[in-house]
Amino acid sequence: MKEFQSFNFDPKICRQELNELRNCLEENQELNEQEEILTFFRNRPHLSAFIGS
Repeated sequence: MKEFQSFNFDPKICRQELNELRNCLEENQELNEQEEILTFFRNRPHLSAFIGS
């Protein structure tokens, strides 16, 4: 069973990660889920937590 990671949410970092998502979507018409989307969100915990809430 996976365990949750604890961290302190930072809205400024979340905003930066959200801008990175916007840039990624603007630059790519297609994204591979396993290689690109999952990796993108795994490397951006603030954005993932924001979307999950």
